[in-house]
Amino acid sequence: MAKKKEETNVQVSGQLTEGQQEPPKQSQRERYMQRRKEAYPDVNEDDEDAYYGRANDDLDELENYRETNKALADTFDKTPTLAGMLLAAKEGVNPYVYLAEQGGPDLDFRELVKDPDFNKKMSEALDKFQQAQLKSNQEMDDSKKNFTQTFAALKEIQQERGMSDEECMELIKKMYGDPDNNEDIGIFGLASRGIVTKETWDAILKAQNYDGDIASARKKAGAQAMNERIQNPLKTFDGEELPPTLNSGGAGGEGKPKKKTSFFGDWEREEGL
Repeated sequence: MAKKKEETNVQVSGQLTEGQQEPPKQSQRERYMQRRKEAYPDVNEDDEDAYYGRANDDLDELENYRETNKALADTFDKTPTLAGMLLAAKEGVNPYVYLAEQGGPDLDFRELVKDPDFNKKMSEALDKFQQAQLKSNQEMDDSKKNFTQTFAALKEIQQERGMSDEECMELIKKMYGDPDNNEDIGIFGLASRGIVTKETWDAILKAQNYDGDIASARKKAGAQAMNERIQNPLKTFDGEELPPTLNSGGAGGEGKPKKKTSFFGDWEREEGL
């Protein structure tokens, strides 16, 4: 009798044994937080900008999906044959065979090719396809040439300022984003979405005013040196009276040794430069 009672306490296919309690059910908030952690383990919940930024991205994506699905649903309502063809293709059925099954001789491509009007439209469609391919290839070639010029310009900056490879890489990441971090799309990626931050605007303004600021600083330094000559005619003056950046005419001074870099070596060999 005891043995029979013991057998009834054994857990069978998910049933609870005697004395066990069902685990507490998660609240909707707990379930949501757990799913977010699983979906975005790298997002710090204490960082509100990152947390809510990711949440807004999710909502943007959801809205886009809803709009796309509604547009597809409206299209399928107007052309049920198209909806059927897509569903058939999903199941592995050749869509052209499906069309022939649904439309009969009117959708038999063997008969359609005999129609001059159909042939004309197909020729125009194929011509558009070829033109699109040529345009895409041209854009790729243009992009390659543009990147060549872009990195050549960065190489000049690197040599003029004595920048290290690491500094160049950080500059590229700031411009184009970090390939190892999908969240960081860089200045270029943000601008392509119509987003330019206050920091970027400030950087552009500072860059535009740089030469003017240098000229103004030179003028002030010269005036100060002249005043000191007048007030103290016995003092010896030399180029050290000016800051290094003003005295040398460059960012970092003539006396600063330029670092030897190899950042562009592989790229130049690949491009044949």
